[in-house]
Amino acid sequence: MADFDLVAADFERHRAWPDCVAERIRAAVWDQIDIPDATILDLGAGTGRLGRAFVSAGDRYVGVDLSLGMLSQFSARMSSAESHPALVQANGCQLPFASKTFGGLLLAHVLSALPAWQDLLAESIRVLSPAGALILGRQSGSSEALDQRIRNRLNEILGDLGVEIPVPGAVRTQALQWLKDRSISHELLVATSWRISYTPRDCLLRYSTAARFVNLPKEIQQDSMKQLHAWSEVEFGEHDTEVHEERHFALDVFRFERL
Repeated sequence: MADFDLVAADFERHRAWPDCVAERIRAAVWDQIDIPDATILDLGAGTGRLGRAFVSAGDRYVGVDLSLGMLSQFSARMSSAESHPALVQANGCQLPFASKTFGGLLLAHVLSALPAWQDLLAESIRVLSPAGALILGRQSGSSEALDQRIRNRLNEILGDLGVEIPVPGAVRTQALQWLKDRSISHELLVATSWRISYTPRDCLLRYSTAARFVNLPKEIQQDSMKQLHAWSEVEFGEHDTEVHEERHFALDVFRFERL
């Protein structure tokens, strides 16, 4: 069972985007694709939070994920649509596609703590058309944002309980440099921005349903959440107090010189 199978049914409940965010990201991705009638490979497609915009628009789109549970949610959410997604359960380090197949390859929120990231990126470049673009996407906000502070505190608690926590952003930083060293061009752009309203309770629910968290032993889950709730009450007071912050979705676009 893949880690995300356990959280597939509830994944988007605490991670929804406002209307039009996915459509704006899709438009920004297509602005970077110079190949007519290109097929987009969405590696780590998940429940289709982003991919559904491509499918609904009738794009040539293939979604890949290791988690069958996540792909099942993707398919179910498109069951009443006219277009249906082409979805493949596969390991991103061993893609079942011929070389130079895709005009665009999208990796959104995939590299946060992936041990085999070099294999994943090498395989991504293999299936990318010579004129294609490899695009890394991620949502970001202020380092002082409420959810970031709660996440940092949860990581501290888990570390104290003996759970090995990857250094935040370390894999992504290494992966970006690896791609820069092999690409002929790199461009960073903001696909879209939006305002978000949420509460400390929303953050606590989101992190309690994160894939890596729910795969921890139950005792650690319970202990860490008890500590986190107690800290949050002291730090923020009422858990239902709304905060308003800005979010961005950035794209790192890489191109490669290949025969």
